[in-house]
Amino acid sequence: MVAQDPERAWLILRESFVQGQIEAALPGLVALQQARCVQLIQRAMLTQGACSEHLHLLIQALRQLGATRELIELVEDPFTTPQTRIVALEQLARDSMEETQQLFLRELERPTHRRQALAVRTLGEWRLEQAALPLSKMLRRHHRSSLQQTLVWSLGMIASPLAIRSLQSFLLHAKVSVQLACAEILSHIPNTPLLEVLESMLHFLEGDELQQMNDH
Repeated sequence: MVAQDPERAWLILRESFVQGQIEAALPGLVALQQARCVQLIQRAMLTQGACSEHLHLLIQALRQLGATRELIELVEDPFTTPQTRIVALEQLARDSMEETQQLFLRELERPTHRRQALAVRTLGEWRLEQAALPLSKMLRRHHRSSLQQTLVWSLGMIASPLAIRSLQSFLLHAKVSVQLACAEILSHIPNTPLLEVLESMLHFLEGDELQQMNDH
């Protein structure tokens, strides 16, 4: 019906959606690929609130309708609830494009750990070379082990010349866990001159640190 009579399909799907049959109506609304479908879903999110059991489905449908700009505005709206913002970010992380790349670069500076961690992982999954410098700077100033490990992983995924140099410099990091994570990541990057750097690292490590490495 959507392809044969989109106007009739819209009327039926809209009525179904308004009557609360959201899960049944969403696939058809997505298939229509119309701006009014985006507006209908946005109104539903405003009226139902962030605790709606359909929140994930509604935001997923917005992404499928190509409403990238609307989702970015939702993320950056200061009145958006944390739950809604995270769901929107998780959906936006599925599509690497200029707008979403810039969004996730900005997310690196957000105050919440969960948003930062999601941004770090997403930029690594996208292998975005532009992210190598800010990720390297983050690794220098952050002390949470979980985020440090994710930062190292993301730099390894990017594997640009800058990312590799950063990982090599962190072989002399104050924390042994970061040293080991960098060494492991570098060992999986082809054509990386790891041996010389490791020898330099061992030269500067003290006895207690060497013992910790041996224990691993």
